Amino acid sequence: MIATDLMDAIEQNDAMALDISALKTSDEYTFKHSVDVATIAMIVAKRMGLSKQEIHEIGMSGLLHDVGKMKIPLEILNKPARLTDEEFEVMKQHAVLGYRIIQNRPEISDNVKYGVLQHHEKINGEGYPLRVPADKINPYAKVLAVADIYDALITERPYKAAFSQREAVEIIMSMTGELDFEIMKAFLESMILYPVGSIVELSNGEKAKVVENIPHYILRPTVVGIQSGKVYRLGEDLACASIIIK
Repeated sequence: MIATDLMDAIEQNDAMALDISALKTSDEYTFKHSVDVATIAMIVAKRMGLSKQEIHEIGMSGLLHDVGKMKIPLEILNKPARLTDEEFEVMKQHAVLGYRIIQNRPEISDNVKYGVLQHHEKINGEGYPLRVPADKINPYAKVLAVADIYDALITERPYKAAFSQREAVEIIMSMTGELDFEIMKAFLESMILYPVGSIVELSNGEKAKVVENIPHYILRPTVVGIQSGKVYRLGEDLACASIIIK
């Protein structure tokens, strides 16, 4: 039902603009994170031109991707500090545990199940739990990997501060050896970091208004200086190469 509701919302929105902050549950972080991941993954899948059924199933896989954490000891799951190496090895089991929980559910497709199992795999074979190479990773899992990492980066936890959206995007962009490039591209094309009309500060000290977002250059929209009236085409004009949004 949640996946269907998300599907309806995504049909009406092209950017990551859904307000899901009001959703509450006893394990609020895991639930909200799962809905966030499902939402982002479905938007990326839509951008990739996947079918409605595939988008819906990717949403289901995103909602279920951390279900195995219900089998992780609470003292590890809710530890208010960074995990030790031994604790992290236990935490890494959640992917297999989640797969086992849904493995024999005939109403859940194999793609959804493998998305849950493999969402921490990396295309360089350095992921977990199976350390499989790119050609052995389920396509749903490759989409979930990008969504999962992004949402984890921008979420504050007791043991880490949240990265800004800009910082998170830059980290995602640096992971070309770990994440599928085409999916990463679709993710970046789905993002609007600086909505038209928002006010930003440039590295030259000037405040500016965003007037246009440029596909493929989400960190570098076209802006107009509020005092000078100067147009900065950050994504297209080489003269602006040294100017960034602070």
